[in-house]
Amino acid sequence: MTFSYTITETEKDNLPDGAYIAVLKSVEDKIFSYNGQMIGYISVGWELLDPQEYIGRMEYENFYTGHTDEKKMNRAKWQFSILCKQIAQLKTGETVADKHLVGKKAQLIVQNNISEKNGKTYQNIVERILLPSQSDKDTTDQIIGIAGSGMHPFQEPTLPSDTLNDDVPFWEKNELNEKQC
Repeated sequence: MTFSYTITETEKDNLPDGAYIAVLKSVEDKIFSYNGQMIGYISVGWELLDPQEYIGRMEYENFYTGHTDEKKMNRAKWQFSILCKQIAQLKTGETVADKHLVGKKAQLIVQNNISEKNGKTYQNIVERILLPSQSDKDTTDQIIGIAGSGMHPFQEPTLPSDTLNDDVPFWEKNELNEKQC
């Protein structure tokens, strides 16, 4: 028996340096083990919309806000605050929830850097530029999308002027969906 396999590009390959259009799809609190300690971090998922060859690809930014090294932790909090200011357009001291971030479209500027320590190439999103809303309908679609996201049941409008059913709240504030900028 002979072995044959065609090498394919993997999701792990870094994007080339440049500008990409993306929509922010998720913001999640996560935990991982590092040297026997549990470290919390915020994972931000972007779905690429342009250029054509990368449509649908997910890229993630991780902010290690629970790192045991205070310098790394403070840098991660500072970097996440920059994302909040760029995408949610919030100010220092304001509280951000996933509703402020998820669904926002932005131009991401990607830059690859080679580590002097280990020679590996690391992909970095160095800037995020919020794209202007296309129309008032986009905002309505985003609200309806949040309402139908599983957090609360989707409410079909009974009349064309009744886009949301006010008897069912579509957002409840809790510890898991808020972060301090």
